Amino acid sequence: MMTFALVLAVLLLAFAAFAVFGLPYMVMGPRAFEEFAERAESQVLTGILAAVALFLLVMPFAAPALI
Repeated sequence: MMTFALVLAVLLLAFAAFAVFGLPYMVMGPRAFEEFAERAESQVLTGILAAVALFLLVMPFAAPALI
């Protein structure tokens, strides 16, 4: 069950990252990220996605300690 939940979480995280970064790049090309340093909401979203990815990497090791 835990494996299924982690695989589903990774798939949903990959889709979220694609929707946030991949689609604008496909539509607008490289200029989609020209103002990345100036947009705080994009930087926050990147940080959240990175934190979730790290959480998913640590979860298999932390879950047995929580039980």
